[in-house]
Amino acid sequence: MKSEMDVDTQAYEQIEKINARNQILVQKLNSVPRTKSETREIISQITGEKIDSSTEIRLPFYTDFGQNLHLGKNDYISNCSMFVDLGGIYIGDNVLIGPNATITSVNHHQEPSRRRHLKFDSVYIHDNAWLCANVTITPGTVIGENAIVAAGAVVTKDVPANTIVGGVPARVIKTIKEWRKFMSLKDKVVVIMGASSGIGAATAKLLANKGAKVTIAARRMNRLEEIKKDNPDSDILAVEADVTKEKEVQNVIDKTIEKFGRVDVLFNNAGIMPVNNLDQIARDEWTNMLDINIKGVLNGIAAALPIMKKQKSGHVITTSS
Repeated sequence: MKSEMDVDTQAYEQIEKINARNQILVQKLNSVPRTKSETREIISQITGEKIDSSTEIRLPFYTDFGQNLHLGKNDYISNCSMFVDLGGIYIGDNVLIGPNATITSVNHHQEPSRRRHLKFDSVYIHDNAWLCANVTITPGTVIGENAIVAAGAVVTKDVPANTIVGGVPARVIKTIKEWRKFMSLKDKVVVIMGASSGIGAATAKLLANKGAKVTIAARRMNRLEEIKKDNPDSDILAVEADVTKEKEVQNVIDKTIEKFGRVDVLFNNAGIMPVNNLDQIARDEWTNMLDINIKGVLNGIAAALPIMKKQKSGHVITTSS
């Protein structure tokens, strides 16, 4: 998110009110030793979002705003880290942040006459990233999945997934060749369109057994319920949908966000293949095939893509034959 804000405006006054409240909470948080649960509780008040019980934050902890800091699950944040989050800081799951790290989403104008005014550019730190001690992350940068930022580095450009960067400014110094060993489907959110049978149903069962959170969608709700019943220990959401109907496809994505909070993968698997001779001129079948096999795919992309753009991550897979 890129935006700007001038000081001495009504919008800035509202920010200052929130900041004044949160700075009292930050001082309260750091004033005495805290248990892990007490720390999470106070930081939840600062951010306005419940910090997951799997996340550990060491004190002292600093933020200049707080309400635009978004933490994932199983994160570890070491002591003396500073989050300048007014422009938005989004941290994925299983992220490690070393001591004295500074992550900032706010900048100022170069022009002397406007230097006091603010420029915002969100920072995204993806799953399983590791920021070592004394790292500085500048506004607008993206730290890719599994990436490592070496101690003392200053990151001014996006860090590719599965790389190690270091230096001032940071540059790629190594690729993590065995990154696939660290990849996990656990808690990944996958939406499967056309999941009631065949490849779709088999994929749903496989991913669910590997720990993914799976939304299965199709016209045959009874078949979807059977898949859920056959996988009682898996996190599966079943939604009835006809891929030719834009609103029903959008409802699948909306319900996925409501339950799981994100969409990592969209699998467009719904499709038909009528078999007959061309001289039979089966126009209705041709139209139905185009609606499902082409428009259905586009409906899925149209519904999921805005979410993936906001996340700055996501994959779309389509079955073809």
